Amino acid sequence: MRKCAIALALLATHFGWMLSEALADDLSDMQTVHTEENGIVHHQLESCDYERGVATALYRFRKHSPYRPPELQFTDICFDRAGGRLWASEPEDRLTLVKQDKWVDTYEVLLPGFPRWSVTAGNYVDASGDGENRTAIASFEYVRSTSELLDWKHTGTQLDGDVTLGGYLFDTRASNEDMAAEFTVYVGGLDYWNGRRGRDKRYSNRETPIISFAGKLQFDGASGVADLRSLPETGREGKGTLALTVNDKGEISGSGTFTWYNARLVGLKPHDWETATWEIRKLVGHLVGKNGKQFSALVIAGGQTVDQDGFVNPVHAYMTIHGYSGALPELYGDSADFDGE
Repeated sequence: MRKCAIALALLATHFGWMLSEALADDLSDMQTVHTEENGIVHHQLESCDYERGVATALYRFRKHSPYRPPELQFTDICFDRAGGRLWASEPEDRLTLVKQDKWVDTYEVLLPGFPRWSVTAGNYVDASGDGENRTAIASFEYVRSTSELLDWKHTGTQLDGDVTLGGYLFDTRASNEDMAAEFTVYVGGLDYWNGRRGRDKRYSNRETPIISFAGKLQFDGASGVADLRSLPETGREGKGTLALTVNDKGEISGSGTFTWYNARLVGLKPHDWETATWEIRKLVGHLVGKNGKQFSALVIAGGQTVDQDGFVNPVHAYMTIHGYSGALPELYGDSADFDGE
């Protein structure tokens, strides 16, 4: 019996080695190219035979002293839904479709003794039913959670932190020759650092800003500028400027600054936020759809948040920008009367 057990253990070890070698061989075809601009890393893919997209890779670090803020990088993504494979800076080729509905497909890594790392990929929904107003962008998220099964080791490979990818997919990219002239634009985002005070239990109930702006963007040729305003649920008297450029491949770059103020009238505490200013450090986006009526972009932003008592918190944030032209905002429930003033 003992010899049999030893033989089985050796066989299992050998099988595990072969499995890891096979995975390594597959992953060798998923290499990204490391690029860097203005201190922002972007892992780029030269080609993709499946759904393309882009994501921010968020790395969270567990060391508390000295504190290390979360770090954001960009990565191109290429997703094979049928084969359960993801090409990115943090690739994966062991995904199994576990749930599917009209809105989203859910995949998991299903291996004995391994945590269920998961991918959720949105579907391209047709709001009007005639095919003319099909959304050309689908949401994407890949979560690598650590666990006791991994001896609590960090899950990132590019950096020594636990990683989550979040972004979007598209199946058709438009040229700047095909794009619409006017778009309704929505901007959202979150500061992952949450301020230096947010790490101290004494300030755990402090208010911190969430960005939410909207307005109209008018293109003149391949470039456009929008004056945006903050939505009432996030701040008051907020102003934002967004400038975008679309190249002949439908790739979008841009810049912008957003400033807004706390909307609370009473009950403010000294460590609640007073003003926030976010500046775009790098923007990566795409003009999508067969008629150039939609675009999406991801942003890594810096800036500062000033608390009521004058304490200054640096910003480490991501932003999402979505643009719709024509009837799309009304069809997808995002309609609003924005004049940009």
